Amino acid sequence: MFGKITDKIFKGVTFLCCAALCFQVVLVTVTVFCRKVFNYTPIWGESLTLLLLVWVSMIGASLPIRLDTHIRVTLIDYLIKKKGVRCLDIVVDIFSIVYCVVIFKAGLEMTQQVSRTILTGVRISKAYLFASVPAAMVLMLLAFAEKYYLRFKRFKEKEGTDL
Repeated sequence: MFGKITDKIFKGVTFLCCAALCFQVVLVTVTVFCRKVFNYTPIWGESLTLLLLVWVSMIGASLPIRLDTHIRVTLIDYLIKKKGVRCLDIVVDIFSIVYCVVIFKAGLEMTQQVSRTILTGVRISKAYLFASVPAAMVLMLLAFAEKYYLRFKRFKEKEGTDL
């Protein structure tokens, strides 16, 4: 049940990232076209593109966590045993989870601090830009929760015992 819910959530995140990326291409194309052909630059073009870029980067970073596909340095993996690599991965994940919680709290504070500031060009609150930080941390924590839920589920099925 939990896996099905997270699958739907992360499929939605993937769709949003793809749609935002396509929209960014259109926005940049329109902005450059207007600048070169009409000698006029829409004031919203760059701001909106950057807003989308931040959101895609932040929430998109949660997608590789669930599949363990983040880029990492694996030199030490060749120097220690397989069980040691698994333990090291768990320690790294624990530090990552703590990092996500800390950044979530800081992101909320930051979002509240800039809520009365206006993002030039699009004339919206900067809180919409900074809200990407806590949103991304929630998605990352959800990805870690799913990752370990599935690990424990496989372990329970493999061992045939209750945890």
